[in-house]
Amino acid sequence: MSPCLDVRPNLESDFVSSRDAMVPLSGKICVVTGAADGIGKAVAIALAEAGAIVYISGPLKVEGGNETLVPCLQNTVREAEAAGGICIPVECDHTSVDDMEHLFDRVRDEKYCQLDVLVNCAFSGEPVLKEKRNEPFWQASLELWDMASQAGMRSYYIASRRAASLMVPARRGVIINVSSMSGFKALFNTAYGINKAACDRMTEDCSRELKEYGVAVLSLLPGLVKTEFLLECANQNKLNFEEEMALSQGETPQFVAKAVLNLVTDQNIMDKTGEIYTTVDIADTFKFTDVHGIKPLHPLSLRANMLYIGKWRLAKWIPRFVMAPKSLLIANAIGP
Repeated sequence: MSPCLDVRPNLESDFVSSRDAMVPLSGKICVVTGAADGIGKAVAIALAEAGAIVYISGPLKVEGGNETLVPCLQNTVREAEAAGGICIPVECDHTSVDDMEHLFDRVRDEKYCQLDVLVNCAFSGEPVLKEKRNEPFWQASLELWDMASQAGMRSYYIASRRAASLMVPARRGVIINVSSMSGFKALFNTAYGINKAACDRMTEDCSRELKEYGVAVLSLLPGLVKTEFLLECANQNKLNFEEEMALSQGETPQFVAKAVLNLVTDQNIMDKTGEIYTTVDIADTFKFTDVHGIKPLHPLSLRANMLYIGKWRLAKWIPRFVMAPKSLLIANAIGP
């Protein structure tokens, strides 16, 4: 028996609490990487509001600046507390192995080796991606590769490895890797696409090894997300008309967070392990919408893909339910 199990308190093991449906994650311990803003922030707040204790990683605070305007974990903590939840901030440079190890050491030592949910969201290169999105890979700086691989894919691998070491002895857990359409369709740049494709492969391979231990691993694929960065670009007129049109049809970070929450409270989660799911697939399954009741475009729909390549005049005439032909997409297995 693992020494972790010897000291673990007797906590409820089902992901959905029958005693209090309003806090379905009561007693659960979660880690969300990259939770200072965007998807990670929204996911952390949603999990905390659902009753979990959520460890969040990223930049802790802003030195000598306005922390309400710059991504930092303190903002996430405040918003989680306002929603009645608990987030525990852990300052972390996701390119640093030592920082990543420290994050999971704290969870192990402070929570009796318990970890129920890991959501990998860490990424640091969003501004650079926009600036360098059309730069050929042979001309691009290796810094671009490092941003995509170290703060992104490598941090996902390190976090998954440490999470699995805590989940396997307990024979339960969920790992969700936030992925991207770039994993199977050319977007942004080559370095980013390669690493997102690797993310989905990691999901498949890790799920195969963890399935017998009751640990589920999934990739969650959002469409174009209205992150704080992209909305600020729009406000400062840094997006062209086609980009603004595509963003207007995108989804909010809160929509992605709803998808995560529904997945981790799904008692049949093991039926989904090893798969890639879009947020819209999850919304259709669990019957939820984005803010104001809006249903975002499916990222694999023909209309969405026409918007992504600037064909907005054509896109408006295409029904929402028409999926893009395989000639526009690499034929990965997406969805249920």
